[in-house]
Amino acid sequence: FRPPMHPKHAPTSTLLLPTRDGLHELHVAEYGAPGGTPIVYLHGGPGGGTPPDVPRLFDPAVFRLVTFDQRGCGRSRCADRLLANTTALLIDDVEAVRCRLGIERWAVFGSSYGSLLVALYAARHSARVTFAIAHGVFL
Repeated sequence: FRPPMHPKHAPTSTLLLPTRDGLHELHVAEYGAPGGTPIVYLHGGPGGGTPPDVPRLFDPAVFRLVTFDQRGCGRSRCADRLLANTTALLIDDVEAVRCRLGIERWAVFGSSYGSLLVALYAARHSARVTFAIAHGVFL
C-alpha cells in the first residue's frame, strides 16, 4: 500500500532557530495552510533529516505542517553534531519550535526514531498535543 501523495509544494516559511544552549541551529520549515490543523513531523535517525517527500503526505489545504531537522541532522547547523545532542534535548527542541511558531496545540507525527520522540514528547507535553501518530515504531 502506498498512501496518496499531494503535489510537491514549496514551504510557506523557513527559519534557523537557535537552540536554548546556543550550540545548534534547527532548520524549521512550514508548509500548507497557515490557519490549518497544525502538525509537526519528527524524522527518523538519529543522523537523518526530513525526507523531501514528507510535505506531500499532508493536504496543504487542511494542514499547517511543521518540519525541522534535529540537532546535527539535515540542514540544521552546528560545530559538532554530537555535542549536546541527547534525546531529552531533542524533546526540548520540539517544544521550543512550537513556542517559537506561536502554536497553542498541535498533532505530532513521527517515523522510526521520530516515533520514540513522539511518545516522549506527548508524555511530557500532553496538554500541547491534539493527537499523536507513530509510524515505523522504534523503541
